[in-house]
This record gives sequence, C-alpha cells and structure tokens, in this order.
Amino acid sequence: MISNKQDYVCAKDKVTAIKRTFEYLPYPPPRLAFSPVHNKLGMERLMNWMRKDKLFDIQINVQIHKIAMPNEPG
Repeated sequence: MISNKQDYVCAKDKVTAIKRTFEYLPYPPPRLAFSPVHNKLGMERLMNWMRKDKLFDIQINVQIHKIAMPNEPG
C-alpha cells in the first residue's frame, strides 16, 4: 500500500531490486502491483509518478468497493 511519495520511492526501489534478481533467470519476474491508500493518495498522482518513472509493467490495484460504494463501511 502506498500512501505518499516516500512509500512510492521505497516500492520503486524494491521493484528495481526484484527485476535485477530476475535479470539472469530463465523465467520472467512476477507481476507486481502498487495500491494507493484510499483517501490518502489519489490514483492519478500515483499514475503520474509511475508514468514519469516509466513503470509501465507495474499494475495498479484499487479498492473498487470504496469507489463504487463510498458510504459503506469497510
């Protein structure tokens, strides 16, 4: 879960390390995903950071139920 720029930089560094680990292996690295913390980090801001850093192979996970049903608990 990513709630701010510091979390994003940490996650980006971990992605780099994971990709480096898989660089010489005969199979691809696992699919990775970033998830913005609801009401703390907007999906658009996270997407802009990822676009700037060319992290096009990282998925974005959002909690759809919090967007679709914002007044429901959980």
